[in-house]
Amino acid sequence: MIKRMFLFFSTMAFIMLLVACGEDTVDGVDTPRFSHLEVNNTDPGTPDDFNVFFVEKNELITIDIYLDNPSNLPINLISINGTPYRQARFEDNSTSSHIILRLDVLRVPGQTQYEINEIEYTHPEDGVQSVGVHQDNIFQVYVLESSPTGEFNQITTNQTSLSANLNLRDPDQTIVSAELVLLLNDSEIEKKSLSIGLHTYQFTDLYSDTAYDVQVVVTYERAAGELVQESMVLNEALDVKTNHKTAPSVEMRDVAQTERTITFDLDAVDPDQTGRFTDIALYQNDQRIHTFADGEAFEATDLFSDTTYDIYAEYTYDLNDTTGPQTIILTQTITTDTLTAPTLDIENLSPTEEAVLFDLYFEDLDQTLMGDTLTIELWKDDVLINTQTTSLDALESLSFDGLLSDSDYTIIVKATFDLNDQHGTQEGTLSSHLFTTEPVTLPEVDVQTQTVDESRLIFRINTEAIQALLTDDVLHIHFYDTDTGVLLKSAQLIQDTLTLEVKDMLANQSVRLEIIGTYDLNDGLGDRTGVMYANTYQTTANAIPTGQINAVNFDQSSITFSYTLNDPDNTLVPDRFIAIIYEDNGQTLEIIGTLILDPSVSEHTFDYTPKAAYSYGVQLFVDYDLRDGQGITEEHSLNALYVVTDLHAKAPSATLELSDIQDTSVIAHYEVLDIDDTITAMTLSINGETVSVSDLEDTYLFDGLTEATSYTITFTITYEQKGETQTLVVEETFTTSG
Repeated sequence: MIKRMFLFFSTMAFIMLLVACGEDTVDGVDTPRFSHLEVNNTDPGTPDDFNVFFVEKNELITIDIYLDNPSNLPINLISINGTPYRQARFEDNSTSSHIILRLDVLRVPGQTQYEINEIEYTHPEDGVQSVGVHQDNIFQVYVLESSPTGEFNQITTNQTSLSANLNLRDPDQTIVSAELVLLLNDSEIEKKSLSIGLHTYQFTDLYSDTAYDVQVVVTYERAAGELVQESMVLNEALDVKTNHKTAPSVEMRDVAQTERTITFDLDAVDPDQTGRFTDIALYQNDQRIHTFADGEAFEATDLFSDTTYDIYAEYTYDLNDTTGPQTIILTQTITTDTLTAPTLDIENLSPTEEAVLFDLYFEDLDQTLMGDTLTIELWKDDVLINTQTTSLDALESLSFDGLLSDSDYTIIVKATFDLNDQHGTQEGTLSSHLFTTEPVTLPEVDVQTQTVDESRLIFRINTEAIQALLTDDVLHIHFYDTDTGVLLKSAQLIQDTLTLEVKDMLANQSVRLEIIGTYDLNDGLGDRTGVMYANTYQTTANAIPTGQINAVNFDQSSITFSYTLNDPDNTLVPDRFIAIIYEDNGQTLEIIGTLILDPSVSEHTFDYTPKAAYSYGVQLFVDYDLRDGQGITEEHSLNALYVVTDLHAKAPSATLELSDIQDTSVIAHYEVLDIDDTITAMTLSINGETVSVSDLEDTYLFDGLTEATSYTITFTITYEQKGETQTLVVEETFTTSG
């Protein structure tokens, strides 16, 4: 049918071309002439080979009409298929040589031939004129059936599927086939046939967290079944992303160990069930020693103690997001607890001079002991002396005897045990204890002093207590001066007892008594000779004389003192009992007498005039000989007593003498006696002129006097006596010469 229509239109166009006519020039003005046309910027073709323009219903097409219009005459209208299109319908960018129209196509599908019939223009003199168009003026338009449309109302996704709600419309029923195409990375992975209308389509088994493109692709007839079918995409690729799956989290927890076991738990939080534990194992030194099944209690038993192991857990998951399987690896290093070796304490150890007693306290908390016996060794220095084995039910009242006294020994207790630590059975020392046996103590020799005075010592010596230790029956006895080390006396003791006298000694003399013998203390050192007894003794000391001043009395011409002397051992040297008397005026201390006293009397008077308010002291000295070899001790002070006199102070006395009396001068000499130091002030005055003086004796020159004139010099002394102020005045009168 389409071909028949093409033939009809071609015949009509040929007839029209034959009819076209007109003049080229009118009154010297060039008439516009039709040149050619374009439809949608395309040559419409010829009747032999038209380009059919396919358009949608109500679509506007652009007609470009080109004219030869050298005179640029205004174009008023263009007639197409008898329909005038006036200048108002021209596009704004039209010119007198290029007319542009926007042509509405028909709404009814099918082919229509359009012909440009006439061009109307305005001649400058003749007015409105027209010219017919007779060739190259035809174009054909085919109004297509309505194109199908597709609209997505809603697209939803989850982790593995996509659901699309699509409304497919085909008002003119042109669709041959329609498909919903799913693309991944521009590659088609699945498509579904579509039906007209609103339907929901679902794609499943998709990747999670992955972007897909969704397109509606239709194949439809463009021209009522008589044109070639076309395929077109109704929409641009629509990006849709599936929901992501949550990556799992895994944890190893509650890891614990004992000496022989390791336990742990594994937790996996996998809300989308993306994986599982694919490998759970225990390693030692990079060697797999145990594999666990997922879901079982994770406990490894029969392990070595004090050994390091590695727990390995592998969780494999797939988020279905094109990245493929992924793995989470958990590891933890753990060391099993150490088995405690048996422990042992040596208790209640009690050494004697030749033996040792002890108890053992044994503990084996982890039951590592091999067998039920312990080995006990006795060592002296680096030599093993003795060994014994004891069972665990006989750990009390153990002993070693036949030991040396005062000697160091070591008890070592050993046992065989297995700590399950890959080292196998081992023998180890559980405890050791160093002890010293008691020394054999030399018994005391019984030495008693029978007589002790200032010149002799008498001893009684009894050696029965040490006889058992002696290896030689003879004992040697020596007396030494303690201070000088000089041997004073020696003797031998063969029998058990002996009375020994040491005489002609000094008083207060210290002597050392030594008893020397040969003996064996059973300490491994054999016989030894040494001091078996030693002590220091001392003769009686003589007493040093003592004495004291009992009282001191005064009168105007003597000092009397009483005293007491004690000399129980007659050590006083004759004529060497001395008293020294001192006088103290408050500023100086002066010896006023040295006296030899009679020890047989108790009082002595010293002739001397004491001064009132002075202090007087009496000190006793003796020379003595204690007969202790130290000789005479001289001037040993016994006692001293100081007393202030109770006498009243004496009034001072004074003299005043004048000499060398001249016309205008005189010399005055004064002298004062003040025994008890009572003076408080002294002045010299002449005719009312007063001079203070301080010395008890002095000479003073008075000059500037008047010739042949009588003067009086007054010497005034102020002093204290009996608590009152007294005055002594001495005067001398003279006359100057002239």
